[in-house]
Amino acid sequence: MKTEIRTINTIKELHDLRELEKPKHPLISLVDYADVKHYAHDNHVNWVQNFYSIAMKKNIQGKMRYSHQEYDFDEGFMSFLAPKQTLNVIVEEGDSNKSGWILFIHPDFVWNTSLVKSIKNYDFFDYAISEALFLSAKEEQILQTIFFNIKEEIAANIDDYSQNIIIS
Repeated sequence: MKTEIRTINTIKELHDLRELEKPKHPLISLVDYADVKHYAHDNHVNWVQNFYSIAMKKNIQGKMRYSHQEYDFDEGFMSFLAPKQTLNVIVEEGDSNKSGWILFIHPDFVWNTSLVKSIKNYDFFDYAISEALFLSAKEEQILQTIFFNIKEEIAANIDDYSQNIIIS
């Protein structure tokens, strides 16, 4: 079977594709991974996202191909994608035990901030890595707190300080 390549340009497109509620902000979104819909007919699709993705996922029945490496979801892991990287996810429909969070950040959100220069230095956004990042229980709890704080800030009225608070 020939592998199809599909590009997702905006966070809204991603929300529509995965049947999520409309994003509260056009350039940044935090999604509960349990709400993300996957379908078997997409198992042979390579996805190219034109935004950053930081994910913490657990209890997923399936595999993810990132670059040329395949990963098992069973124990949970963190993954990081930069714009224009290719991802292929093979999951079973109706995977009811999956959990975690995915933070999607459009490059325009970090434009004109200190992060735009330093984000290129983070090796975990590059294919040079050879494995996903696995977390201790303590690290996982810290990330849960950070994700919760980002979610609260995105849900609040966007003002002149929101972008700086979220980026920090």
